[in-house]
This record gives sequence, C-alpha cells and structure tokens, in this order.
Amino acid sequence: MGRELFLHIGTHKTGTTSLQIILANNEEKLASHGVYVPKTGRNSLLPGHHNLAWELNDDERFDPSTGNIQALREELSNVFQPRVILSSEDFEYLYCREDRLGLLKSLADSLGRDIYAVVCFRDWAGYANSLYAELAKHGLTKSVEYFVNEIVVSGEFVFNEHWRFCFDYPKIVAGFQKVFGADRVLWYSYRRGIEEPFFTAMGLGAFYAQLGGEYTTNESIGPAAVNALIVLNRKAQRQNMPPAQFYENRERIMTQMSEKDSGVKFSGISGPLKNRLEHRFRKARHWLDGGI
Repeated sequence: MGRELFLHIGTHKTGTTSLQIILANNEEKLASHGVYVPKTGRNSLLPGHHNLAWELNDDERFDPSTGNIQALREELSNVFQPRVILSSEDFEYLYCREDRLGLLKSLADSLGRDIYAVVCFRDWAGYANSLYAELAKHGLTKSVEYFVNEIVVSGEFVFNEHWRFCFDYPKIVAGFQKVFGADRVLWYSYRRGIEEPFFTAMGLGAFYAQLGGEYTTNESIGPAAVNALIVLNRKAQRQNMPPAQFYENRERIMTQMSEKDSGVKFSGISGPLKNRLEHRFRKARHWLDGGI
C-alpha cells in the first residue's frame, strides 16, 4: 500500500449505513492504523459523505455548509495517514457521469493519492425487493410490475431524475474503471457480508475484528407499510398534497403498520417477476462471483 483514497460507493441496500456507522464510531482507532475518515461532507444525522455525492450529482439536497469537494481538498491536504475513506451509496449514480468522476480523480491526483472504488452488489431480486420498499418511503407511485419491467427493459430504474439505480452491475464497474483505471475498481458480493470484505480490500481484514460498538442498519419495511405508502403517494400526487401533510401521513403509516408487519419483510418481487430479473441479468451472475 502507498497513499490511497478509497471510495466506497455502495451500492444501495447493501448495508452501507452499517459500514458508515462503523467508520464514524471508530475514527480514532482507524487513524491509529493509518486510515483517515474525512469530516467534510457529513452532517449530524447521516454518517456517510453524502453531501459530496449530492454536489457531484446535482442533487437538490446538497448543502454547501456541510462541505464540498474544495473543502475536502483543503482538509486532506493536512492528512498524513496513508489511507483515506469516503463512503456514500449515492456515489453509485456517478457511474455514467465521466466528468464528475474526473473531479474525484483530479482530487486524488492533486493530493498524491491513488484512487480506488470499492463496490458491493447483491442478488438482483433481493436488491429490487429492498429498493422498491425503500422508494415507497420517498414517494414512489409505480406498481411492482411497472418497476420490474422498467429494470428489465432499460437495465436501471430512474427516480427523481438524478437517482439512477443501475441493475447492470458490470456497467457500473466499467463506468468507474474508465476514469479510475481497470485495476482501480474492486467489487464483491453481498453474500460475503458487508464490512469484512471491505476492510480486507484495503489490507485491513485482521484489523476489522478490533472494531467494536453497536451498529444499526436501514431496515426494510414490511408489505403492509409498502402497500399503504404507495396508496398515499398516489393520493399525494393527485391532490398535490403539501409536503408537511405528506410527511405526517407517511410517519403515521410507518408507525401503525410496523406492528401489523411484525418483522415481515416486503417480498412483492417473487415468482415470475423474480424469474424475469434473473433471466435478464443471468450473464452477470458468474461475473459477480469473480470479484474479490
């Protein structure tokens, strides 16, 4: 290892929140082992470097007061640990934005660091199930059938214009390789776990066992909550519901339905829909198993 900048880019619904909490809760331990976790781009509510991803992706959630790429450059100019880690699942969206990835490559070059992307992928049906449930919390109105059909036809699902969820995993890797280099993108399967393979990719597999603390994940909601939220989202769209009223109704639904779901996860993408996804991406299955 020399001087590296590791970019953990998710993908979504692969335990990224858990990994980011581990990084945030163990900053001092990591620093003592030569790993620096920047403060720029994080806010008090989210442990990941999401604000940096939002800036690069022109996301309306970007908040200049939380830090930008220039502020990150200034912070890292005084960092001497050999490894730096940035983590946000929203970096995933940049796979098709060569110019924005170029800004990250230029940042690393200016700091004398080699940049690497580390990516985790999960099975297609599991990802689709979890993603559909997650997007229901953010205003999704489409049916499960429409959702799957869009993925099968185009290879991705675009939501809120800038959120591009690509299910063609080799395409994501190729997008980062084009800018960072063919040997600078590492990927692994979600089946191997979340955190341990990530630290192993950085040569810190043994050190991972020393990290302690209580970690939480962004748990998927159950079928009753998902179905109720889809109904709410369609109603909000038809009636042009004020945001405050929408969020109040959303929280009420998630609270009321949590007991009804009783730990049951949403599994609306099964049977024929699952088969369609597996057939569409069957050629990439062997490729996925060939990661680190």
